[in-house]
Amino acid sequence: MVFTKVPVTLDFAQEGFAMSSARLLSLAVALSMTLCSVAPAVAQPLGSFFWQLQPYCNVVTFNVTYSVTPTGPVYTLDGFDDMCGAATRAAATGVAFPNPDGSIGLGFSIVSTPDADVLHVDARVNLASLSGPWTGEGGIGGTFAYNTMTSGLPPRPASATALLLTQFGSAPRILARRAEGTPAAPTAVLEDQLLGSVGGGGYAGSAFTGATASMQVAATEDWTPTAQGSRLNFLTTANGSATSATRMTIEASGHVGIGTVAPLNLLHVNGAIRVGNCTLDPTTGAPTCFSDARFKRDVKALAPMLDRLTRLQPVQYSWRADEFPDKAFGTGEVLGLVAQDVEAVLPDLVTTDAEGYKSVNYGQLPLLAVQALKEMKAKVDAVQRENADLAARLAALEAALAQAGPRTLR
Repeated sequence: MVFTKVPVTLDFAQEGFAMSSARLLSLAVALSMTLCSVAPAVAQPLGSFFWQLQPYCNVVTFNVTYSVTPTGPVYTLDGFDDMCGAATRAAATGVAFPNPDGSIGLGFSIVSTPDADVLHVDARVNLASLSGPWTGEGGIGGTFAYNTMTSGLPPRPASATALLLTQFGSAPRILARRAEGTPAAPTAVLEDQLLGSVGGGGYAGSAFTGATASMQVAATEDWTPTAQGSRLNFLTTANGSATSATRMTIEASGHVGIGTVAPLNLLHVNGAIRVGNCTLDPTTGAPTCFSDARFKRDVKALAPMLDRLTRLQPVQYSWRADEFPDKAFGTGEVLGLVAQDVEAVLPDLVTTDAEGYKSVNYGQLPLLAVQALKEMKAKVDAVQRENADLAARLAALEAALAQAGPRTLR
């Protein structure tokens, strides 16, 4: 059997596996085949299949071998991923097989970047027309043809509806990586450089926008093998605006900022905070809560509290922080109450967790103190009324004595 030598170059690109909506990830494939004389039952190289994942530097090479056997033609496929020129190349897995219609089926897996998940692609090569379709994961696919450049055209899909990652035995991940320099001579990233982002945009009436809301990773220092600080920013675009802004940041220190890009504490909120039906004043931290009578039902007065509150014993203490490091207790002296003492007087103010440790609802104490003050005022008012009555009686007695005039005692 003799085949005519025919050079074949197939290029196709794929859009998908994007690290952000503003950044399109294309896959370029070049297929070069040389059909040559094949002796029966002797394996002959049919050609090489090259797959480059752009803009990364990975080049995957598959070697297609053809054999004639008593049972029919046999195709084999093997190769490697050069891992961007790394010393250790990753083996590329694949299979080639003849189809009943005379085409060759190719199925193979490639690595998008070192340490990343694999991408599975199926292709069909028609030896008569030197063209055929290809399909990948997530519904992507297209066609390729001999000596036809497909940059910006099919088989690159116009859009992708979903990015689906399924992994067996380990968790899937999406990893965006950046380097300065070139693939041949990469250099370290620098402080404040964007390392990667995931975002979303849309059609705005005349054109598609970039990411109007996104999650971004940025370097917080010039990177070295032992210093790789980073921050995480969350951006949104306000209604009536076309410019996104950072709404929340997680600094390299672990400090979280909401409404500020420079958090000074573990949690730094620049603005009012709402907790349940209460809003904390951004200046004083004092809560303002809904209390309108129209929101309430079954309203009833509290039971007397003065006697019970006066039985509580405020104390000064230090936490056993070294014995309970997971509780994140402070190290200084503080003022407070002992939960067991409170439970004996006001059990409704104490809760017990699954481990048996008790907590005090300090937020209720001011309201109970108001009730105690009312009771104290009622007692003070009663004493004042009694004093006023005694003063009136004393004044009346003094007036009667004055009217009777002086008397001589005998």
